[in-house]
Amino acid sequence: MKNQIGLAGHERSDLLKSVATSPLDLLKVAVEAGLTFADCQDHFGVESSTNPFAKAAQAMYAEGSDDNIEIGERVVVSRCEYGAFVAARVFVWDWQAGLPEIVELIGGLVRHHYTKEGPGFAQSCPVLHDKVAMLEDLFTNHGDELESLSGKAPVSIPKARFVFGGLVEEGYTSDVIREVVGLGENSGFDPDHCEAIRNWLEHTGRVLDAQLRTVQVA
Repeated sequence: MKNQIGLAGHERSDLLKSVATSPLDLLKVAVEAGLTFADCQDHFGVESSTNPFAKAAQAMYAEGSDDNIEIGERVVVSRCEYGAFVAARVFVWDWQAGLPEIVELIGGLVRHHYTKEGPGFAQSCPVLHDKVAMLEDLFTNHGDELESLSGKAPVSIPKARFVFGGLVEEGYTSDVIREVVGLGENSGFDPDHCEAIRNWLEHTGRVLDAQLRTVQVA
């Protein structure tokens, strides 16, 4: 067994050497294999609870900032003359970054699809048309409730039954939105707005599904 494991490691090393010619190439291979920025921070970082520079940054900047400035449990400290730079996270609201609220974001996505597909949208792409129409109806008529969604979703959420383009689908409202966002991004919809919608779904999607599980489109 040890020989087999050693051989696998040797083969893996040879593979990396064959596809990578620089540290950046190695990094790309590692990212494709699942390496995350958090992994890198854990590797290169130090314990903020014991490092003197991280502790000082916590006291000087993070404390009293209403959580708008955060120093992680493991943090990258870059020493320089007379001190060090300590990596920190600073919070920026969506509106401060110039991003619209979720109802406006979905409205822009809906307009993008209608413009992209043109007058014959319902005939050329009936399934996508009905999904876009569902989003338009949902966020036009229930925008206030959707912007104020909060709370914790139940562990188990029954799937909803939809009819799109005459075809029956079972799934979740959040998944329909994600699909329409992905297709919009592929056809030129603003990628920052796509990311903002996905971020909203990440934090609110399950609550949305729990409250709208009986929605149907005929």
